[in-house]
Amino acid sequence: DLPAGAGLLAGGVLLLFNALAAGAGLPGAVVFRPALLAVAGLLAVVYLRACARPESATSWRAALRSAAYDSVRGPRASAVLLLAVATAAVCAWAYPPLLFLIPGPLAIAARATEHHL
Repeated sequence: DLPAGAGLLAGGVLLLFNALAAGAGLPGAVVFRPALLAVAGLLAVVYLRACARPESATSWRAALRSAAYDSVRGPRASAVLLLAVATAAVCAWAYPPLLFLIPGPLAIAARATEHHL
């Protein structure tokens, strides 16, 4: 769990750094911001699906591999999970104390999409 958490934290810091660079006048920021947002959303979907996989208890690599495969194989479930991530982001932006409550509904949404498969 420690390497997966460290990887998630490092990826989040990298995405935040890139978002700050785009906001500081990066050339091509008009194209870069939506691309960065799309990549962040897709990574969130894959990580959430990996957390909901039974393999995550034994091997994060296997869980990430199968989650990425299932994200491509089941685009409707991935779209539903992406909408859940977007809704959670808007809720956290609109009312910051909800940030502490958001992981629960996201975990339920991830498990529901995995159970649907």
